Amino acid sequence: MAKQTKVTREPVEKVISVRRKEKFSHIPAEVLQDSVTKIGSIFDGRTPLRGLSGEEEKELLSVHLGIDPNHNEFGKLAMNFWAEMDLKVPSEGTELNISIDESGMPVVMSDYLKYRWLLRHKYVADSKEEMLNNPMKDFYLYDPNREVKKTNLQIKKKKLAYAEFIKASEDEDRMDMLLRVLDNVNPSKMSAEQKENRLETLATTNPDKFIRFAQDKDLEIRSEIDLMVENGVLRKSGNTYFYIDEIIGDTIDESITFFKNKKNSSHVSDMRAKLKELR
Repeated sequence: MAKQTKVTREPVEKVISVRRKEKFSHIPAEVLQDSVTKIGSIFDGRTPLRGLSGEEEKELLSVHLGIDPNHNEFGKLAMNFWAEMDLKVPSEGTELNISIDESGMPVVMSDYLKYRWLLRHKYVADSKEEMLNNPMKDFYLYDPNREVKKTNLQIKKKKLAYAEFIKASEDEDRMDMLLRVLDNVNPSKMSAEQKENRLETLATTNPDKFIRFAQDKDLEIRSEIDLMVENGVLRKSGNTYFYIDEIIGDTIDESITFFKNKKNSSHVSDMRAKLKELR
């Protein structure tokens, strides 16, 4: 008989906190500081909200309750457990240890069960931003590791946007293209210093948008279409672009496709000739 080897997993150490929405009140701050708010059990249909699936209950909740999942009373005890579930959240929040050991089991079972329940709770948001954007949410889960990664991601985006800005600032024509599509301005009326200053502001205030356009392989055509609209070669109504009375695209992306299609090369040449005459 082959010898069985014990399967181990990489343990995961993780502590999160449950925090509540700050509320304005006439109650003195020191009293509010000591106040406690509770997240209570709610119903999901006709039964209490459960934090685990049926199979997970057999594996995890049975351990917490100390009862065999095949026992006749297990179902009743499980339902009562979720019906009585609550969590007190003081003003400073409350921590839950949701670490997993090398066997795949929660280190602090009670904390882990509460965490899984909170993930499904309609009054609990996954982040502070989600809570603030949803009036139904009064609590949120704060994961310090996720916040560190989120902050670092934003830093990386800002670095990339600034790198793209530096490249663009060395080419005034490219600065013009970016300013035209990003800021809807006429760069011909700006000095080189003004262009650079404005472009730097755009890169730092909205790095996602700046990166998207700076890395757009169709930036030159996109800018050219905007320039044609500005000079009356093309007409724009809503999101639709016209050349004389012919629709070339119902969106900017469709219009770019029109310009790139070799079948339309004669039309595009005419447009470019007219633009050249006007400039």
